[in-house]
Amino acid sequence: MEILWEIYGMRNYLKLSQRQIAEQMGVSRSAVNDVENMRRNPSASFLAAFNRTFEKYKTPDFYLFLNSFKKIVYKYPI
Repeated sequence: MEILWEIYGMRNYLKLSQRQIAEQMGVSRSAVNDVENMRRNPSASFLAAFNRTFEKYKTPDFYLFLNSFKKIVYKYPI
């Protein structure tokens, strides 16, 4: 479930819409929406696209943001 937080957190960290993150990853907006809302698990190709696209942003600052973000967002029952 941590990957769901990374996906949702990255989108918020970079202030991107689902459409923008989908375009950068080369997937559909509905795929991003379905993964974020836990209607389906991310496929291996989805995860590979996410990691390839956003690896450079996975910095200590991002993880500090993510830890704070988790405390104020109640979207996921994780």
